[in-house]
Parts: sequence; C-alpha cells; structure tokens
Amino acid sequence: MNLAETASIFAETLLADYLAKQPGASAADILGSAWSDAQYAAVFLLNVPARFAFEKEFYGRRCEGPLAPSALSTLMGETWKEYYGDALSEYDSGLWRSKPHFYKTGTSFYNFPYIFGYLFSLGVYAMAEGLGDDFIASYRGLLLDSGRMESEELAEKHLGADLKKPDFWKASISIIERKIARFESIVNRIRS
Repeated sequence: MNLAETASIFAETLLADYLAKQPGASAADILGSAWSDAQYAAVFLLNVPARFAFEKEFYGRRCEGPLAPSALSTLMGETWKEYYGDALSEYDSGLWRSKPHFYKTGTSFYNFPYIFGYLFSLGVYAMAEGLGDDFIASYRGLLLDSGRMESEELAEKHLGADLKKPDFWKASISIIERKIARFESIVNRIRS
C-alpha cells in the first residue's frame, strides 16, 4: 500500500510543473492544479497524520477497556486540535464515525501508507533531475518492482536512495514548499 499512489502523485506533480512552465500560462490557467497541490499538502501533512495519531491513541486507550462514542469524539477533537491548533474555526470530532478507514478490521493504521506514499512519490520526483537520462529506466524499474520489494529495497535498487536517511524526505518537503509558494504566488496575482 505504501507505493500504490507513486505513479499518480508523480504524474500529477509532473503535469502541474509542466503547465506552470508554459509560456503565456495565466494564473487562472494553473490555479486548479495549484489549488490541488495546496489541498494535498494539507491532507497529507495535517489531516492524515491527525487520523493516524487518533488511531494510535485509540489503540492505546482501547487496551484499558472499551471506549464509548463520546470518548471517541473527544479523542478525535483533541487530535484535531493538536494538529491544527487554532487554524480551524471548529474541529470535526465526529470524523471517526464517517471515515471507513477506521473500520477496516484487517488493516490497522490504514492512514499511514497515504502519508508515506505521498512523500515517497515526491522524493522520487525530486531525484529525477539528479539521475538525468537514467531516470526513465530507473523509474520504470521502480514501478515494475513495486509490490515485489520492500520500499527501502526498491528505492536503493532503482534510485540509489537510502530511505533511512533524511535527505530523501527533505527533498520531498522541498517540493511541497515549492508547490505552496506557487499557489500563494498565483493567489496573489489573481488578487492584484
């Protein structure tokens, strides 16, 4: 599951960058993809980690005994507050009731692979320039071996990347920062 979104996130990033670099592209032309980039950053860096933290805390408390719906709502509200601080006018303390991810009995921590996959895809994208002409063959091999190898082995074999070191992940975050800066720039151009 960690690698399921690799190709789609990579392709979306590639397309958004391509559209933004087109001569004569107006802010309105690229606003949609920039808005999606900003939404993805919020979802994968705030929302999904908050869900992961909720689930982790739930399992810890569940060891002590059953939790009533009101306790789950309180826990969800606390988790939202921890991750979002005062950025939201109100917290969705009932999200636990409507997200099917929390009800998958065979898969605990279903949310984690989304975070990993998002950052992994962007890390792969970040490596494209450094690998130059070799990247296409490396990327194709990576996709072909997805599901057959552990993520760490896959990155090492096809990209020469060590996922246990922070450089790969810092490159992912740099891409997110660039995407957010592009979104802010577009919004500011539209406003003026």
